[in-house]
Amino acid sequence: MTTKAKKKFRSTIADAAHETASGLHRIGLLDAKTMREFDAACLTTIEPLTGEQILGLREREGVSQGSSTAC
Repeated sequence: MTTKAKKKFRSTIADAAHETASGLHRIGLLDAKTMREFDAACLTTIEPLTGEQILGLREREGVSQGSSTAC
């Protein structure tokens, strides 16, 4: 079973614009290139983490690497 990650938007306005664009894309009124542009404009960027940052995050949240894997 796979779970979809929740998307994080820059703002509530960006969320609404992206939702509208997604609907237009689903029905074929917006092409894939334009949808990727909406993704880039509306979604927050993902910053890469160092190994030390990941370790600190796991320690802070009280989880181990084994508990973060899917069954």
